[in-house]
Amino acid sequence: TNDGDTKVTHKYDKEGEYNITIKARVFEYIEERIVYVTARPCGPPAIYFPNSYTEKDPQIITRGIEIDFLKISIERPTECSQELVDPKYLWTISPSPIPAISKSNMERASFELEPRRLDSGNYSVTVNISYNDTKITQTEERYWFATHLRVVSSQLVASITGGSSREVESSPNTLLELNASTSFDPDNRDENSKLDFSWMCKFELNSALKVPDELCNSTVFVKLPGVGNPPQRIVNLNVSRFRENVTYFFKVTVSEGSRSSSAEQRVKLLPNIPSLEIRYVFYKVLVRY
Repeated sequence: TNDGDTKVTHKYDKEGEYNITIKARVFEYIEERIVYVTARPCGPPAIYFPNSYTEKDPQIITRGIEIDFLKISIERPTECSQELVDPKYLWTISPSPIPAISKSNMERASFELEPRRLDSGNYSVTVNISYNDTKITQTEERYWFATHLRVVSSQLVASITGGSSREVESSPNTLLELNASTSFDPDNRDENSKLDFSWMCKFELNSALKVPDELCNSTVFVKLPGVGNPPQRIVNLNVSRFRENVTYFFKVTVSEGSRSSSAEQRVKLLPNIPSLEIRYVFYKVLVRY
């Protein structure tokens, strides 16, 4: 085009084969492409494929999430509203997972897999789409799409019940419970899965007096003693072995193999924490007209 537009529309008046030449110039650099066009009285449907990734630069998928990323959409031309197009899909994945994916799941418009269905590794995914052009040429049209993905292990989720900050009464008979049982591995939600737990603690620098058999006496994280061997998901500690009016930080590290994740909780030990009770009071109102 004379004005150098990057988008051009054109409507063909006659059926036939056509070539479109596209030429781009940047200073002295020129690149030319040719698009081959087949014009029919009623053209094929527009098929929109998802983004395609190469083997060297695959799409990264974590193992613990659902795979629902490959969706093929088809739009039929408005002038062919009466045209019967019955597309057929055939997905393939290599290497094939064990157990194999059912045939019905591999013949849909989208590629969907439940979490933890694929092991960690590299995969190639292809789909073949075909439909019968019965009213025009009575031939079978075929389309093909391929992409690559890499399934990686999920990050472990570490958490301590009660949130990131708590206040605990520092009475002698109180037990401080540190509960990390809600931590989990997204790649293995089996209740029998084994996670390793490591507990550490530190406290804010202050002038509070030391207590006998103090459990945590450091301003940097150190291993928390008295939590059992091996450390457990739930730890109960006697508050009397911690300083009063002092803020402590407890850290749990959850690990499995080469993966690990940590969570921290801030706990302040206060004397005579008042209890709060919320009561609901209902009033009956009589209205006369």
